[in-house]
Amino acid sequence: MVAAALGVCDAAGALWWQPAGRDLAAAGVAGGGQVPGETPTLRFRASLLRGRRDAGPVVHLSRERSEEAAFLDLVGARQAVLIPAREGRRWLGTLSVHDGNFTQQRTDLLVALIKQAAGVLRSLEVAGEAHRIGEEQSRFMGELGVAVASALSLDELLTTCCQLARRATGADVCLFFLAENGGGLRLRAQAGAASLDAQVASEALQLAELTRTDLRGETVWGDGGPGPAWVALQEARFGSALGLALSIRGEALGAILAFSRQAQAFSPGARRMMQAFASQAAVAIENLQLFESMQRRLLEMADLTWLSTRISATRDIARIAAAVAEAAAKALDVPLVALFEAGPEGRCELIPGGQHGLAAEGKTSLPVAGHLGAELLQTGLPQLVADSDREGRAEDALVAWLGARALLCVPMSAQQGFRGLLVVGDHEPRAFGSHDIGLLSNYANQAALAFQAAALAQVQARHLEGLTRLYDVSQVLASSLDLTETLDTVLNSASELLDAPVCSVMLLDRQAGELVIKAARGFWPGDALYERIKPGEGLAGRAAQTGMALTSSDISRDGRFKFRERAREEGLRTAIAAPLAARGRTLGVINLYRKSDREFTEADRRLLTSLANSAAVAIENANLYREAQERADFLGAMMSEINHRIRNTLQAIAGLLRMELDRPQKSAEAAIKRGMARIQSVAVVHELLRARELQFVDMKQVAERVAQLTRQSITDECSAEVKVTGARVMLPSQKATNVALVLAELIDNALRHALAGREDGRLSISLQEAGGQVMLQVKDNGPGLPEGYEQEAKAGLGLKIVQGLVEELGGTLELETRGGTIVRARFPKV
Repeated sequence: MVAAALGVCDAAGALWWQPAGRDLAAAGVAGGGQVPGETPTLRFRASLLRGRRDAGPVVHLSRERSEEAAFLDLVGARQAVLIPAREGRRWLGTLSVHDGNFTQQRTDLLVALIKQAAGVLRSLEVAGEAHRIGEEQSRFMGELGVAVASALSLDELLTTCCQLARRATGADVCLFFLAENGGGLRLRAQAGAASLDAQVASEALQLAELTRTDLRGETVWGDGGPGPAWVALQEARFGSALGLALSIRGEALGAILAFSRQAQAFSPGARRMMQAFASQAAVAIENLQLFESMQRRLLEMADLTWLSTRISATRDIARIAAAVAEAAAKALDVPLVALFEAGPEGRCELIPGGQHGLAAEGKTSLPVAGHLGAELLQTGLPQLVADSDREGRAEDALVAWLGARALLCVPMSAQQGFRGLLVVGDHEPRAFGSHDIGLLSNYANQAALAFQAAALAQVQARHLEGLTRLYDVSQVLASSLDLTETLDTVLNSASELLDAPVCSVMLLDRQAGELVIKAARGFWPGDALYERIKPGEGLAGRAAQTGMALTSSDISRDGRFKFRERAREEGLRTAIAAPLAARGRTLGVINLYRKSDREFTEADRRLLTSLANSAAVAIENANLYREAQERADFLGAMMSEINHRIRNTLQAIAGLLRMELDRPQKSAEAAIKRGMARIQSVAVVHELLRARELQFVDMKQVAERVAQLTRQSITDECSAEVKVTGARVMLPSQKATNVALVLAELIDNALRHALAGREDGRLSISLQEAGGQVMLQVKDNGPGLPEGYEQEAKAGLGLKIVQGLVEELGGTLELETRGGTIVRARFPKV
């Protein structure tokens, strides 16, 4: 015991103290070399070594208390622990261990050793027991203690105990069985036979089950064995068997079976020694199981830490899933692992890379309902199947998908909304315990957090990429002044940023009050989607009317979408429409469509809104630039036209003045006035042209103004009535100038010559348009033309001027005398 204590705690020394008087205790057994001599005779007050019953099984000594400091000085130690051994209220002795590693696990092992020592002491106190067992039992127990202290694994301990039990009982074969997680027994060690026949091993297992259920100690079989199981063992030439239950605190850990070729080969002493051995072996097995369990926990924690480090270093979902599947398969020692992500409608999709030991050709998803995974998503509770054939779960969709006989399924969930399943399976029946559920749940939690972090990182990366590309697009749009180029850039950018191959830009036709597609991708111009819509009509019209981006998860069924039938034919599923608004005015709408079930998110809506705002400014700038170009072209044309008109007008005036020089003049004043009248007639045309911005001139207005100006230019008093009638004939600028000069000349001649001095003089001017021809008629009620005047017209300067101007217009001139003089000029309008 002292040697085992030294080994368990890596201590420098240990002493066994036993009662030696009312107030004293003496050291009986020493170890570690810190006390000289083989049988030390140290004594100390028993009050400390006995310990208090309420202080627990282990007393840690401190130098802060004088009595404990005195004890430490006596044994020459810096620190020490005391483990009293009791039988009921009776103190049997105390083990002191000095300068060791006193962890909780190690002190628990010391307590177990003391319990074993107490059992040994109780047996030694029985009268005559030491003589019957003798030195062999002492050596046997010592070897057992050494085996317990030196065993590094449970298998090593079981093998040593099995060999010791066979030697102690003199049996031919000794078997050790231990209980598994599922409750059944499994053969863990054997001595005396290289292997057992399968039938013999099966019957031995039945005997071990019978032994385990009888916790009273031992069962011996001879000729009256338990039915067919013993008959099979007798046929294997075993004459007797000894069964010992391995139990502690009323819990069955397993069983020991010893078989002998001879009948009744186990003496009472050997049987009692084996009972003590079984008790000590049970304690040792439990302690080592606890130790290995703690080691497994540490390894599991290390594996979880390793997994956490590995999956936190990547944002690749496939790599995360592969790492989790591999770690879960290793931790639970299972051949099959699968990870599923639960969609919004409950369908579970296999996560890429999230499988281990599976050949999942074509198998990627689970149905929405009707399987263990659906039950888990609904209840949130782990689901397990120990044996699908016995439990009637072989047809379950998840069991069949995995191809497993046993299955454990736990949820993966994260606060940000990720939901999924982590499933492990085995080809053989297997009972998954609470530890398995807890361990797999830890892996599921790690996986859920990693998947959520990866998804958020990908969303963030896409968002940053989108913002970067949006900035680049904004720069391009800001530098573009061509409307077609701007619309192409907007469509290409929106399609790439939001992964929408079908898209269009609609601009508002303000005269028609309709939205019209100006650029599109993914459908043909003859498509129904090209039809015009009004603001407020359809998804795009509502977006234009409300000024907000609108989305639809299924436009083939959305009542807001106008072309639902066409969307079904094209396979379009989701849509988003964002208004193009600039300076408080809605210019149009940008529409994006997807053929997949992936909906447009809030981040997509914000991104498209930002792009639409930039695009609207660019479109507005392009429109303004186009209008500015058109205005510049118009002004250039106008300046050219003005220069042309001025040059032609000046040439015409110069020609008229030259002709005026050839006329016999009564006075210079009269000539100047006639020249001024002609110039003013031309000015009337220019004034009207300026008012109409180079459009056609209303010749009726020209005639009224020319008549007024001509009357004002005549010095002699003229009371004749001048009246302008007929249609409003519109003529281009050059022809209007010539016609104005014709009117000025004819009106001047009529007022000066035909109507001079007449109180009832009347002059009528009329304009008519028919068949592309214009007729100008000037009629007075004067005396008419003298006889033969028409033949002499070529000699008259006034009519020469009129004749020349009419010919320049491409027309003809007619003179007639009927109740006065009538002059008609006909010429083409264009």
